[in-house]
Amino acid sequence: EGGEGGEGGEKGGEGGEGGEVFAADGLSERERVYLSELSLDEWRHAAAGRPKELPLPSMTAVCLSGECGVSTHAGGLVRLWGATTGRRLAAHQQRIELTACAACGPIFVAGDAAGALHAYNTDAEFGAPRVSRSPGGEAGVRSVALLPGANGGSVLALCASLDGLFSASLVQVEPWPTAPLPRARLPAPPVGGDTGGCPLHLAAGPPGGVFCAAGGAVALLDIEVAATAWSGQASWPDAGAVPCSWRGAASRGAGLAASMGAMRLAGSAAGEGAGAPAAAEAIAPSRPVSYSPFWRLAAAGSDGAVSLWDVRCNGERGPAASVSCEGSAAWVHLDEGGGMAGHLAVAASGESPRGVEVYDVRRLPRARDAAAVRSVARLAAPPAAVEVCFAALGSTLVVGGGATCAASWRYCGAVAAADAGEEEEEEEERRPKKEKKKKRQATKEFKGSRQARMA
Repeated sequence: EGGEGGEGGEKGGEGGEGGEVFAADGLSERERVYLSELSLDEWRHAAAGRPKELPLPSMTAVCLSGECGVSTHAGGLVRLWGATTGRRLAAHQQRIELTACAACGPIFVAGDAAGALHAYNTDAEFGAPRVSRSPGGEAGVRSVALLPGANGGSVLALCASLDGLFSASLVQVEPWPTAPLPRARLPAPPVGGDTGGCPLHLAAGPPGGVFCAAGGAVALLDIEVAATAWSGQASWPDAGAVPCSWRGAASRGAGLAASMGAMRLAGSAAGEGAGAPAAAEAIAPSRPVSYSPFWRLAAAGSDGAVSLWDVRCNGERGPAASVSCEGSAAWVHLDEGGGMAGHLAVAASGESPRGVEVYDVRRLPRARDAAAVRSVARLAAPPAAVEVCFAALGSTLVVGGGATCAASWRYCGAVAAADAGEEEEEEEERRPKKEKKKKRQATKEFKGSRQARMA
């Protein structure tokens, strides 16, 4: 049998010279290890280089999606910008501080301190978000996870609030802007374990599933299975949640939108509703849960550590590995698998943020204990950073320093991508000069033709 492949876990057959085993992607194990090491070296290259300063001050949360980046800033500001240059493309001002965000394709959803969700489409008019009011109470949004629907025509926005409220909104991608977003109040998920009253943190999991973490407890919730039963009962079916055990995880996703659209739960609220209150308590956004479909690992940060869970194994055995951190692991990101780097990026909150530590997940299980693990790279936070936030895509990472930090930085380990970003920036700087030169040339030709006519 071959090694584990990407998402779906296809196994390669035998082949190659000398009986070498090839994976389903056509690469031998030796080639996969070599490619993984090259990708991991890009993070070392990024840490050794000088970060690029972006014109994005007071950043509190950030997402990267393709060629665009979307970020929230102090005062309720949302910005859309180019991922390679940081050039501002659009902005929208909210009245209340934003406390959580997530992105899925062109859809970006931010939650505010009054419990409302704001959905944006980066492929359409960015300044026309759709609002989904809280179906109960006005507690701030703590976490948002987006699950793609069938054929990319919709996105399910799951929301966890500070008061324990768990809710969902179905966002239609086409046409845009969509109709007012209904918000359904969902049964409290059975996370299991001692959560200590901690708010829930969410992250998109396998198709139709979402990871839910609170305190030291982690569960993979099968939203698709549960949604078919919610229309008749306000509780989780036995097959809908498997705390600390991944064997009941969903693997479909096609009927998710239809199931959510047919839900009729008490406590549902219309999208637009009344205006949000003028004042609400703001909290620093965080994203301590991450899932990699390629590696099939889930990472969950807590106070002083980040645990890795293998979704192919029974979670009752405990985490597959863990790594210690100073403070609470507020921002966590697992390698999405494009370059097989196997990186785990962690930013811990504290009085003096140290930036983003990058670890090699393949070497974490070899450590005797979590404290013995050493990072392969450290990406510094901007000066005067108070609350570090970051987003990563490939070997590109954008890090902000919180509401009072005047700078945001971009690291890029891929040399070609970094050069392309610099060339694009230089072209932007040359463009005004070219336009002035054309204007002077046109003026000169006009004066010459006028003098010729007068003569």
